[in-house]
Amino acid sequence: MEVEEETGPGYVARGEGAPILMLPGMDGCKEFWRFQVEELSRKYRVVA
Repeated sequence: MEVEEETGPGYVARGEGAPILMLPGMDGCKEFWRFQVEELSRKYRVVA
């Protein structure tokens, strides 16, 4: 299944379904969640 991805300065949004917002904290960035976004975006709309 092809998953559409949108990105911007400081965020990535991927997938469809119920939304999940992932916040990495002060020392993190959107890449901190890359493996979780890949897996969770199969069922959810993930914004990190």
